[in-house]
Amino acid sequence: MKKVILGLCSISVVVFNISVSSADAGPYIGGFIGKAEVDGLSDIGESDISVDDSDTVYKFLVGHRVNDHFAIEAFYADHGEYSVRSSIFSVNLDASSVGVAALAIAPISPSFELHGKLGVHAWDSDWEVYDLNYGGSDSGTDFMFGVGMSYREGPVSLRIDLERYDYDTDVDTASLGLIYHF
Repeated sequence: MKKVILGLCSISVVVFNISVSSADAGPYIGGFIGKAEVDGLSDIGESDISVDDSDTVYKFLVGHRVNDHFAIEAFYADHGEYSVRSSIFSVNLDASSVGVAALAIAPISPSFELHGKLGVHAWDSDWEVYDLNYGGSDSGTDFMFGVGMSYREGPVSLRIDLERYDYDTDVDTASLGLIYHF
């Protein structure tokens, strides 16, 4: 019986050390800037309507790298402001979200890796029709997913993310960020 307990303790110590001793394991923070585009706004086909369906996106995150192949992140993303204008009215839409995502990571070399992510985000959008003095807001919880790559030197990574956030419509983002690993 003592041999079985000693064997199980040895196995658990080895497994724990493998998951924790990864060179990349631990917390990190990051900031991103990029471009966001709302699907469907540019489909408005009227000649007297002007559509601005893209804007700058800002994203801030905190994460924890569990091992070489898995991480989890919490994030805030400001997806920007979009507008539809005509000679009769002007509509502005502002969108942002907070969420969590799991990352599956494929190390290519000690410094370069690819990742895929799947998460859920709680979003909020505010809109206003200026010439009619009418507006409102909408919110919800939906999925998000993405792919990316990163290059790491020491405690700093340069990362590119391509993501899709599901609102009542889709918001696609491409962003470049810096991550600091503790």
